[in-house]
Amino acid sequence: MDFNEVCLTRGGRQILGPITWRVDEGQRWVILGPNGAGKTSLIAIAATLIHPTKGQARVLDELLG
Repeated sequence: MDFNEVCLTRGGRQILGPITWRVDEGQRWVILGPNGAGKTSLIAIAATLIHPTKGQARVLDELLG
């Protein structure tokens, strides 16, 4: 998984990003943060449930955004 300057906007407000992040095969990560920090939105992009508003997300060789 590779995120490059990924942002997510909802209701005219940027709620996530910009995030640049790479997860290589075999790596494990934990996502921590306070309520409203964008953890669920980040996971939704990683799961290809939503697409980023800006930037590019590549998940399993599929390009989103």
